[in-house]
Amino acid sequence: LHARHEAYVEVMNQKAEQGLDQDLTLRELLPGWLDRLASLPEELKTVLIEETIQKELELETDAIYENPYMIRLLSSIKEKDIPVILISDMYLGNELVEPILHKIGYEGLYKTCYVSGDSSYLKRTGRLFDYVIEKEEIDVQKHIHLGDNYEADYDQARSRGMHAIFL
Repeated sequence: LHARHEAYVEVMNQKAEQGLDQDLTLRELLPGWLDRLASLPEELKTVLIEETIQKELELETDAIYENPYMIRLLSSIKEKDIPVILISDMYLGNELVEPILHKIGYEGLYKTCYVSGDSSYLKRTGRLFDYVIEKEEIDVQKHIHLGDNYEADYDQARSRGMHAIFL
């Protein structure tokens, strides 16, 4: 745990120096964490990183479950040809979040997905919203953000001029 914490702090300090939020992906954390645990040949370190990421994907996929109400809602929205953008504060990054979502039935129900770890911008600071608004050229008055965290999903979306619904 100490080695993990040290690796986390190192990456967070690098992010702070770049003016980014305090977020990272598992892929960014693992090299420094492994370096603190053992002196490994680069090939073995690469293999351990990939195996750890695959194990985390397996564990997360086993832990998550389909939300039939949300799938019905997204299906209904899709039938009306309204684009859906998923925005998540998550340490796995989109490379792992999308396969998890696809496995539990969300494939094809959204246009794109933004994950905080990939950009190092968080919803709770509002910077992930700013990032998505710019990338997607969103007219905030024509969008609704739904979420389950009052501060991150409601307050921050509203502070950007979006309509927001707290679930």
